Amino acid sequence: MQWIKPVVLALAMGGVGFNATAQILIGEVDAFGTLTDAIGEEEDWIELWNAGDQPASLQGLFLSDDGSDWSKWPLPAMTLAPDERLIVFASGRDVRPLDHWEGTIRDLDLWRYRIPEASLTSDWRRPEFNDAGWPVAPGGFGYGDGDDITNVGIANVVFLRRTFTVEDLPSIMHGLLAFDYDDGCVAFINGHEVFRSQTMSGSETAPGSETVSGHSIAFNAWTNGLHEAELYQGGVPEHVPFDPREWLVEGENVFAVQVHNESATSSDLTIRPFLALGHHSPNPAPFNAIPNWMETDDPGLHTNFRLKPGEPVILSDAAGTLLDLATLPAEYRAGLTYGRGGSGAEDWCWYTTPTPGADNGPDCLSGILPTPNVVPGSGHFPGPPAVTATTGTPSGPPGQPSPTMTFRYTTDGSEPTPSSAVFTGQWNPGETLILSVRAFAEGWVPSATVDRTYFIAEPPSPLERVSIITHPDHLWDWEAGIYVLGPNAADDYPHMGANFWQPWSKESRLEWFGEDGNSITESRFDLEIHGGWSRAEPQRSFRLDFKPKWTGPLEHAVFPSKPNITEFGNLNLRNGGQASWENKIQDAFYSELALETQCVATAWRPVEVYLNGVYWGLYGAREKSDENFVEDNFGWNDNSVDLFNQWVSQNGSPSAWEASVNPLLAMPSNSDAFRQGFEDNFDVPSYFDYHIFEIHGQNVDWMTAPWGPKNFKYFRSLEGDGKWRAILFDTDACFGAWGTSVWENYLQLSVSPPYPTSYSNLFGKVLENGELGCGFATRYCDLLATSFEPNRFNAKLDQAAAWIGPVMERHIDLWDSPASIDYWQSRLQLIMDHNVDRVFAGREQLRDHFGFSQPHTMTIEWANPIGGEVRINGMSGLGQGWEGAYFGECPIQLAAIPAEGFAFLGWEENGHTLLGLLDPTVPFAEVGLYGTDTFKALFGPCLSGVTVSIVEVDNGLEAMVEGSALPLTLQWWLDGQMVQEGAVWSGTPVEGLVATASNGECTVLSDRWGNGTVTHVVPSMDEARPSAMLQPNPARDVVSVQGEGDHLEVRDAQGRLRLEQAFPGAGVQLDVSDWPAGMYIVRLLGPSGVQTARLIVE
Repeated sequence: MQWIKPVVLALAMGGVGFNATAQILIGEVDAFGTLTDAIGEEEDWIELWNAGDQPASLQGLFLSDDGSDWSKWPLPAMTLAPDERLIVFASGRDVRPLDHWEGTIRDLDLWRYRIPEASLTSDWRRPEFNDAGWPVAPGGFGYGDGDDITNVGIANVVFLRRTFTVEDLPSIMHGLLAFDYDDGCVAFINGHEVFRSQTMSGSETAPGSETVSGHSIAFNAWTNGLHEAELYQGGVPEHVPFDPREWLVEGENVFAVQVHNESATSSDLTIRPFLALGHHSPNPAPFNAIPNWMETDDPGLHTNFRLKPGEPVILSDAAGTLLDLATLPAEYRAGLTYGRGGSGAEDWCWYTTPTPGADNGPDCLSGILPTPNVVPGSGHFPGPPAVTATTGTPSGPPGQPSPTMTFRYTTDGSEPTPSSAVFTGQWNPGETLILSVRAFAEGWVPSATVDRTYFIAEPPSPLERVSIITHPDHLWDWEAGIYVLGPNAADDYPHMGANFWQPWSKESRLEWFGEDGNSITESRFDLEIHGGWSRAEPQRSFRLDFKPKWTGPLEHAVFPSKPNITEFGNLNLRNGGQASWENKIQDAFYSELALETQCVATAWRPVEVYLNGVYWGLYGAREKSDENFVEDNFGWNDNSVDLFNQWVSQNGSPSAWEASVNPLLAMPSNSDAFRQGFEDNFDVPSYFDYHIFEIHGQNVDWMTAPWGPKNFKYFRSLEGDGKWRAILFDTDACFGAWGTSVWENYLQLSVSPPYPTSYSNLFGKVLENGELGCGFATRYCDLLATSFEPNRFNAKLDQAAAWIGPVMERHIDLWDSPASIDYWQSRLQLIMDHNVDRVFAGREQLRDHFGFSQPHTMTIEWANPIGGEVRINGMSGLGQGWEGAYFGECPIQLAAIPAEGFAFLGWEENGHTLLGLLDPTVPFAEVGLYGTDTFKALFGPCLSGVTVSIVEVDNGLEAMVEGSALPLTLQWWLDGQMVQEGAVWSGTPVEGLVATASNGECTVLSDRWGNGTVTHVVPSMDEARPSAMLQPNPARDVVSVQGEGDHLEVRDAQGRLRLEQAFPGAGVQLDVSDWPAGMYIVRLLGPSGVQTARLIVE
């Protein structure tokens, strides 16, 4: 292509030469990852070609994607024969040629081993674990078959550890594991799971079985099938290639393996593990060879960079001579490779069929045609618009010749082909449809497809609209269409085996329209059918997967409840699930309600969907609950996320859950160790709210299901706080939808389900713990008086129903699902009625489960309606006259929070103050209700102009008082308890701390510390930074202050301002002879920052 000439010239400036007769050239480039490497990853690639008639060496040559650094990646010292081609993966992994393989770990080596009699912590798989107490013996291990060096007797499980040292990790290019086992095994490197046999993967068809469940492998678990060892009978063990730099570290590493038997009656057990490493650098020292049967593979060459459209691929030599250049045009898209069409440094073109390692062939296309201009754009029109198509703007430099183009179009969702109808002149669509236009020319790559969605005389809608565009065969082809039954469907609902049950995805496009009818964004994506049994409904749900190989994430803030999430890697368009023929929105509404609490849930937006221009009804756009959801909602990289559903690991380490939970299950539930361990591993507020929502709604299709646990997921990220959280989703079977009585006890059922799991066992232990159980019960009471309080609950459901109400009649006319508007409204009323009864029934079941006494009702009020508010258990915005019922066995937390300009004057006398259960002078209190009572806080003007704020210093926190010349009493409060007195909090800063300052008559409060509420930071004199100089210190009469700044202030230990004045550069003398003895903070403030020192006055 002629337009790359200026790029070559620009790169060659500054004395850099270009060798037009170079033998080694770039033959072909693929920037969209179509070639699979040795570890199974799809990678970008570069083909190098010896275009000469003599062998040519690659030594001293370099590849780069950086115009300012041509020597980014050196090619190896190897020779290409004439016309030979070499593939170099552009993966960013920097893999060089292998010099040799080393048998780093062999089965016959000495291993530490143990036959476990109880659960071990996950530390046993890590290098720091102390295994000195484990026996040492040579492998393999087992019994029967005569292939075991160390006979372990009739043992059904054996744990093994072997430490090894890695030196010069960057020179280790490839790794290979091999396992000869009977019947199942799992292997770890430095605690990371690297292999799990199929017999250890569990099965969804056996809920509650005592075999492994896919993630939580008990120390005494059985495998789910038989597997015979191979080596003793002349076979070859399973091989597992891996990237050593992903799991190994420089220095000490550990290889840990556990082997399990199929049953107690098994006749044999075997484990013989191997680990081999491929090295780039020669090793002069002796090393172990790998077994002859080990099938090593070549990892190939990998650059230390990836490819990207719009960037160059540069081939140069050590002298800085440019040997070849491929500048990848910005319009480069998936499905194409960029390659050399023949001899000559500038003869580049496009190919629609990749040919890595082979001649590029004759089908060389000169360029990519410019995208046509099709006007008007997509949108809503009262009548047929006049549509025209004209030549788009070429992407190359000005003056580039353009071929004669033909515009071709389709209206069925397919992309135009050379045989599609020709678009000429003006076109007037008479009804809502999809118009797809594409430019064609002989010898050129067709342009990108331009899609237009023309809504013609469509009824108005308050909802956003999604136009899905795809080839009709992707949907309706009997053999391959994802929407139809297909040839293998069962007759009975839900038609298992149907095409819509297959994990198929189809390349598709979409346009997304805002509530104003204007196009917001468009995207190319993979389209799939989504859901469980609801797949069998006539209106099926869709999954949209916005993969990087297409156009990447959908750029649109889809969900009003999560406006900060502005792009999505995938979305679900849900038909309403198992409620699609009932109320349509139960799961959506319940999730949005949960988002007002500490519960993690997927957001919802109702949309109308058009499928290839045909109205397809009302859907709910929902987040997909996967690792991308975690990254979107918490900011933690999806690669750091461990995610599990009820059966298997869906991301991250398959053993992460059991590593956290098994030690907890082995602890006494009422022990402090259990409580602390649970709080360390789980986000407690989120955990409580999740279980309360599932239990209150009585989700039949959850871990309580009579057919086995369903519909729950837990995740954590070690990049984040490392704590597990559950995701609330798929609550269609709540609120009596499947005939559940309000009195069915789902609290009891959740700890004793038909098929117990580690999830239910852990929840049972949490409730048995006195402190955690009380916390759960109190939080349930909170939600019964807020989220589930009928008026509030109904208002939220009414709001959701009002959002979709204007389109329900059209949707029902199309699908007869729900059956009618009246029926739909009656099913919404059923949810409301069920919740009313559940509030009472849920409280009764809560009382019975814990053996509590009858609950007592508390009412909150405050004097001076603008003076502040009363908060209960951290809940704000409750309002005057709010009522909640609580159990006296579990105390509640009261907080009187004055508004700005007001102070807390005390609690009005009530039954609890008279009995001494509430100190009326403190704003925070933890109170056990002995009976029904009203708690009224008194606010008023007092300590006018006085504020207290928390400032952070190196050794803790300090309470700083502004606006008071009188001494005040300073106290620190946490969770309703006064935990410390004085100006300085010397312990570790704890989120939720509040400082108070009181004169004995009224109290002012600081903001809650944490979550960004620190007012400002006071640096400590102990920091390695310039500090004010005080001499003498301690002082009795006069102290000299020197340092940098233009303003001086001194505060006493209570944070009160003692002195404030300008600070001259030469320093000052302070007379402290009449100052009370104690500690003072001296601060010099200036443009360069703050200098601080502590002064002791004697």
